[in-house]
Amino acid sequence: AYTQCARRSLLEWRSFLVANSISDLKDKILNTHQKPVRAPTKAQRLGFVFTGQGAQWHAMGRELSRYSVFHSRILESDLFITKLGAEWSVIEELEKNEKESRINESLFSQTLCTVVQMALVDLLASWGIRPHKVIGHSSGEIAAAYAAGILPAESAIKAAYFRGVYSSAKDLLSANGGMMAVGLSEEEAKKKIAALDPSTGKAVVACINSPTSVTISGDRLALHNLSQSLHDEGIFARSLKVSTAYHSHHMDLVADDYAQSIADMRVDPVSDIEMFSTVTGALVTATDVLGPEYWRKNMVSCVRFNDGLQSLCTSQPNAKRARRRAGVTVDILLEIGPHAALAGPVKQILRVAALEKAEISYQSVLSRGQDACETSLQAAAFLFAKGLPVKLSKINDPDNIAKPQVI
Repeated sequence: AYTQCARRSLLEWRSFLVANSISDLKDKILNTHQKPVRAPTKAQRLGFVFTGQGAQWHAMGRELSRYSVFHSRILESDLFITKLGAEWSVIEELEKNEKESRINESLFSQTLCTVVQMALVDLLASWGIRPHKVIGHSSGEIAAAYAAGILPAESAIKAAYFRGVYSSAKDLLSANGGMMAVGLSEEEAKKKIAALDPSTGKAVVACINSPTSVTISGDRLALHNLSQSLHDEGIFARSLKVSTAYHSHHMDLVADDYAQSIADMRVDPVSDIEMFSTVTGALVTATDVLGPEYWRKNMVSCVRFNDGLQSLCTSQPNAKRARRRAGVTVDILLEIGPHAALAGPVKQILRVAALEKAEISYQSVLSRGQDACETSLQAAAFLFAKGLPVKLSKINDPDNIAKPQVI
């Protein structure tokens, strides 16, 4: 592997295998027909897409702690949340088995997801994998801002930790709220909501995930009645396993207190990596301040992921509006999170008229129930085959143990 990666010319046709032993390698060479691909001659533009809440699972990213860069971010985050007042440990929670894990409680999941995403950003950077553009779905925006260099590490962790604290407040949990995934456009969903009996409560479009997929949030009785109506019409509707109506009027109960808790966070508005907001659905400019008020809006506002990702794929970088030309401005989208939860919405968005012929590739770093080292190496090798300058020696020999000898 060392010789192939460091002592051979990088030719345009490329292929790869990920193996964890000699016997595994032999088996895959004999039984895996990995089709070689031709690396593009032009530089590839990479976009990072950060997963929001709901994709977490107990062992997410666990195996990557063998890489010192990844482990260091986990350790530093663990120490910092203790300073913030946490009575639990990031490391201990990520090492628990499925039965003992509290990963699905918002008090833990908000922080743990962001910390793992930040550790992935650091690890990928050590491999030479850096994004040109970033976007985050809901709380995924915190890690996206970290990747763009807008939020320093401690500010990002603080935003995630206190989001978890206030999302698990008793008043919020007792408000009898819920969420539901629905196979409708934003406009169609709003019409269905408007037809509800007001006496059953209030519901709103909480997330616009793609042109044909939304999440509706609000009072549980209103959601129940809407679900029955949609099922009668043969429209997809599935209740989510959450006890909080995120991105709805319910979050107003804690939003101001949340903003106050992060009032002293540091923000660096200067970045050479473009971030696209899912609060506004547009590019974050130098005049936008991603401080406490922005994260308060992120908590209560509709997630405009569909608009944001379309903007990311088509907005020209560093160009005056008058000179902007039509066309796609990203070649590969890499999902950074516990699982490929956004694969469906991303692929639906890439089928819209402006993008359907662009052939934008998608890949995820982690996948639920799979070894994080294997899925991460698969993603890195995929990017290498696509022509990105991935440092394969850093992947195969992170601690620089296998030093070559002159014989």
